[in-house]
Amino acid sequence: MIFQIPQGGLLVQGFQPQVNTAEITGDYISMKTAHRVWVVFHMTQANAAQSILSLSMATAVLPTGATPVVATFPIWYNLDCTTDIFTRAAADAASYTLSVDVANKLVIFQIDPSIMPGYDCLAGVAGASNIANIVSCIYIIDNRYKDAVPPSVIID
Repeated sequence: MIFQIPQGGLLVQGFQPQVNTAEITGDYISMKTAHRVWVVFHMTQANAAQSILSLSMATAVLPTGATPVVATFPIWYNLDCTTDIFTRAAADAASYTLSVDVANKLVIFQIDPSIMPGYDCLAGVAGASNIANIVSCIYIIDNRYKDAVPPSVIID
C-alpha cells in the first residue's frame, strides 16, 4: 500500500528534532475539524537503544485530561530511509517499538478521530532511548475545510 499526503493537507510540527534521552510528548492538536490525522515520527537512530512511539489524547490542547491512546490504528514504517519503501504493519496497534538497527527511520500513524470518543486532541509521544538518537514529530491533518486559511488546530 502506498502512503500519500492528501491534497490540501495541513502540516503542523509536533516537536522539533531533539535528543531522545527522556520521553518526549509533542504539542497537542485539535482534531475537531479533521477527517483524518497522520502522525509522522522521524528517528535518526545512531544508537541501538529502542524507543516506543505512541500517542496521547486529551479533551483540550492545554492538555486537559491527557491519557494514552489505547485504541488501535494503521501504522506504516520505513526502517531504513536509504530506500523510499514503506511497509504497512501486519496488524493495527496503539504503539510502535522501533528496531535496534542503527538507521534513519520514519513511522506513520493514521488516526481516524472517531477511535477516541470523548477526546478531540492528540499528541505524538516518543519514549526515551539514547542521547545519540534524534527524533522529531509532525502532524498531517486532512482538514474538512479546504479554505485558503483553514481553522487553527493548535487552539481549541
